[in-house]
Amino acid sequence: MKLSNLKSIYAGIANACGLAENVESENTVSIVDKILEGTFALDDYLSYRYFDEENNLFLSDGNVVGFMLEISPIVGVDDSVHKNLSHFFNDELPEYSYLQFLLVASHDVEDILNYWQEARINPDPLLDKITKRRAQFVRERAISFGVSDGRIARDYRIFVSFSQIIDTKNNGKSGITGFRDSFINKLESLQLAPRTCDAVDLIKLVGTMLQMELATDTTASYNPLELLSKQIVAPSVMQVIEEDQITCVSSRLVSRIYHIVIFQS
Repeated sequence: MKLSNLKSIYAGIANACGLAENVESENTVSIVDKILEGTFALDDYLSYRYFDEENNLFLSDGNVVGFMLEISPIVGVDDSVHKNLSHFFNDELPEYSYLQFLLVASHDVEDILNYWQEARINPDPLLDKITKRRAQFVRERAISFGVSDGRIARDYRIFVSFSQIIDTKNNGKSGITGFRDSFINKLESLQLAPRTCDAVDLIKLVGTMLQMELATDTTASYNPLELLSKQIVAPSVMQVIEEDQITCVSSRLVSRIYHIVIFQS
């Protein structure tokens, strides 16, 4: 939301409450209710609470504890990888747990470009100019929503999340960390380069999906003294949540999530 729009809303609430007048408005309650009708704080619907930095675990409502990994995009793998993981999950996946693979097609390509440009540092001004121009071209292709000529730049990333309700009295965290270590070893044996994600990774990932913006922000940080859910979304950004998509009002960008449905004949 633009600052001017936010200011007008606050001004409207102030007028309704009588803060901008000598006397309080007679219809204060009804006017405020009308202004705020249909709105709510998005972070109230997120269950994330804290991040255990010692064990790299996320703590959520209802004694739900979990972890998140990032692995290399699975491109051109054969059936052996699928079978290997299937056997592992059948034997090792804890009961009453939840495992999710999330493929994200992000328009934030800065990590890829930074890695690419660092390997192409050259004192030749002409080559340096070509490198910068190519990087700028990729950035333009990444944010050309609706006007693309078919050349779209995306950073494809795969995140794996695991969660389980634990018994806090019997230190149920140890079972989750044990499974995570075994899972990481399996992914490493399949050359999928697993990386354990922290609170900043979750803040960036969920924030991008819920409040999609063209500008990329790499300055996210985690404050252990504040609820994790309140650090994910910006309260000044408005979005329209529908059954099949989330629309960011200021950027007019739409986020959608797709899942696979298996039909049995």
